[in-house]
Amino acid sequence: MNLHEMLIWSAGLLIVLPSVIWLLGIARWRRLSPGNLSTDNLPLISVIIAGRDEEGFIGECLASVLKSDYPIDRFEIIFVDDHSLDQTLEAARTATAGAAQRVSVLSAPDEPAAMGSKKRALTFGIEHASGEILAFTDADNRVSPGWLRAISAQFCSGTGAVIGAAIPCRSKGLGALFYRLERIIVALTSASPIGWGTPGSACGQNLALRREAFEQIGGYAHSQIPSGDDDLTVQAIARAGWKVRFSDTPDSVVSDARQPSLRTHRDATTRHQSVIRFYPLRWRLLYFFSILSSFLLLVWIGIGVFSGELAPLFWYILGTKILLDSLTLSVFTQPLGIKINVKEFAAAHILLPFYQIVRPLFSLRSGYRWKSRRVTKAAGVLSQHTT
Repeated sequence: MNLHEMLIWSAGLLIVLPSVIWLLGIARWRRLSPGNLSTDNLPLISVIIAGRDEEGFIGECLASVLKSDYPIDRFEIIFVDDHSLDQTLEAARTATAGAAQRVSVLSAPDEPAAMGSKKRALTFGIEHASGEILAFTDADNRVSPGWLRAISAQFCSGTGAVIGAAIPCRSKGLGALFYRLERIIVALTSASPIGWGTPGSACGQNLALRREAFEQIGGYAHSQIPSGDDDLTVQAIARAGWKVRFSDTPDSVVSDARQPSLRTHRDATTRHQSVIRFYPLRWRLLYFFSILSSFLLLVWIGIGVFSGELAPLFWYILGTKILLDSLTLSVFTQPLGIKINVKEFAAAHILLPFYQIVRPLFSLRSGYRWKSRRVTKAAGVLSQHTT
């Protein structure tokens, strides 16, 4: 085999290898069992929601949690208003007026100023919480009546954190289609590392922590930065010796009610990318090779189209990758009850490779806007101020 052929085969291997790793992780995740769980003594769960400028969403969010089929005396709701500039606080009070004994509506403090704003609001909520399990969702999400039961079912002995999926409902338009697909892939790439035994990303829209584990690590990891209240904290809990699980039932899936604009999605992606540098090395390498795989795939397609000599190998590699990715999607979405139609399936294989290449470039931006705040990067440190 000459150098030219070796380069071609090496590129083909790099295209399919990340897909193999993600698939095996998902397969291992499907085989995990929470262990022997008792339904006789359900844990007390505190649902903590922090929101800023969410007057159009918070009412339905709180209403969905109040509809939970979890025993009424075994859960409480704490909403923390993060210095909203609209009527969010009033909307939250109106939505929970008939359930005042189970709901606390609070205003976030200004201190400590060195802590990221959302982490400060969530920490304030935790300080007022009574539950041994701390469950988190966002103000623009909707949970199912069985959400709290699905969470509690994952907390066997030694479990310190449970991650769940947050998936947008189907909506019209290419942007809505793309956003839903991206959220499914994000959830998939959170579940696969769990299968390998070390958490990577996590979703603050659907997350639960054992209070004991949270207190053991001293609260939020890297509390000074605006993001990372989910993934960095879960990773710290795992390093402390606790198990981390990813929920595997339809009831555990949270519905994302917001359809972001291009700008807000760009800013959210920049915010998420800002914490990758703190990830375990193995997951940073896998994300890098996944990006490289997408780039090589696009190059591969170009070569295959214009080179008759390489056409058979091109179709073999492309077909293998599509098969692996399709199998991974199927194995992941089936237990969660997430349906992917033909249009979404085709779009996933056409659009996402381009996005996967562009996504990490957002981390090069000098800052971003988030919830009427401007977050800037100076000397490698993120700081925020209200605009």
